[in-house]
Amino acid sequence: MFLASAKYGTICSVRHALLFLLLSLTVMPSRADQLEDALGLLWSGKIEQGMAAVRSLAEKGDVRAQLFLGHAYDHEDSIIKHPDYQEALKWYKKASSQGSGEGSAGIAELYEQGHGVPKSPGEAKVWWDLAAKQGYDQQELEVRCFTRTARAGGLTCIPFSDGSGCPTAAEMTLLRASGVTGILKPTGGGVRRRMGPKARALIVLDHRITSAVHLRQPRHTSVIYVQHGTGWLRFPSSAPLLDRPIILSPQSDAPRFTLAGVQDADGSVSSGGCATWK
Repeated sequence: MFLASAKYGTICSVRHALLFLLLSLTVMPSRADQLEDALGLLWSGKIEQGMAAVRSLAEKGDVRAQLFLGHAYDHEDSIIKHPDYQEALKWYKKASSQGSGEGSAGIAELYEQGHGVPKSPGEAKVWWDLAAKQGYDQQELEVRCFTRTARAGGLTCIPFSDGSGCPTAAEMTLLRASGVTGILKPTGGGVRRRMGPKARALIVLDHRITSAVHLRQPRHTSVIYVQHGTGWLRFPSSAPLLDRPIILSPQSDAPRFTLAGVQDADGSVSSGGCATWK
């Protein structure tokens, strides 16, 4: 049995934090440059020296360094012991002023969460809109799946054992007003977490999916898709949509399972369980 030294444990935790911060950046260093050298110092555990080097680059106008500092001060980790939201706001604003949509998105997230600034959905929307104009096209999408059993004369939902999982009262009202009847049962879903406005998609299935189906993601809003024969109904029909899909498909080795995949802005797809059929 080998015991890791305290220094080794610190370096490992720093590397974990550094990897998180790197993955938070939309724009990654792609060549050997000064920022890579600075991050190399952090990677090796030389925190003060590395942060000083990153800060020097940020003060000279390096947008990637500014975004790195924004993300760093926006979180609690082994590099920044305690979040400093005012410092995060400072660097996000510097990046935003140079046309960085990611910088604007960072500011929007601070206003949405009330971190270091008064919580303000209105102010957050202003910055989300600016981020979109600057080319930032991310959102946090929640997908929830339901099966529907036919039954005339109303619409009800049977929740999970803990009472959760059903659509909200407003969503149930919208479905009833649209003429949807039957018994809903929540079956699966998840959240694609990204720094971005919140969106939600409810998917109501009547029968098993036998081939891939592409449903357009809602854009910064909520939408309900209801399987209807060989097609789909969407409520509300006027909801703004993205060109990126939610992909429903049968699991290749177990077709009784329906998967829901969410395509990200970079084209990658993450999938999870949506429904199970007998």
